[in-house]
Amino acid sequence: MTTTSTTLRRLRLALGATAAAAVLTACTSGQTTSASDTDKASDEIASLASPGTEGGTDDSNKKLKPGTKKYDDAINDHYRKRFNCHRDKAERLGIELVDDGNGGLNPKTDEGLGTKPDGSYLNDFSKRYIEGVVQACDKELPLPKELEESPQEQQEQLKKQQKIAACMRKEGIDIKEPTFNDPTLHLGTEDPRTEAAYAKCEKG
Repeated sequence: MTTTSTTLRRLRLALGATAAAAVLTACTSGQTTSASDTDKASDEIASLASPGTEGGTDDSNKKLKPGTKKYDDAINDHYRKRFNCHRDKAERLGIELVDDGNGGLNPKTDEGLGTKPDGSYLNDFSKRYIEGVVQACDKELPLPKELEESPQEQQEQLKKQQKIAACMRKEGIDIKEPTFNDPTLHLGTEDPRTEAAYAKCEKG
């Protein structure tokens, strides 16, 4: 939940925005997915499936403390792998990715992306991307045990993010209040004033 560098923030924002877009209900376009299309998508996705490798099952991993160089390096490496995983699986499924303006990549589609109110996929494209890219990478690259945060640490990091957000609002930057369910500071596209305010407020 912590944001310790501009590079890390952009990686996490990019991945977080992609995952959020994938699971939230998108604007419907009137298109539906037939059973045969769904079966075809499932076959394509299954061909890319592979067991998780990064998280492992070794409980002996020593937990890293947020804010330290080792933690920053490890989490940067983790999200870089996730970024590359998204790009690789999208390419193998024939899904074009475009720059999202935050240093990340989002799927290019005119069909809409997401799920309907009943939980079913909006269309075949949504199923292929959500299951074949987002969920597949979640499975292959779970957060390593040494990077997991305790509930107390999560609360502390949330308070820190909320403090930064309050500071940035005083600097004239309109920014959404971080919450436990969405602790990320959504800074949007690059802007010199926003970057300067963030750098100032992060230092306290």
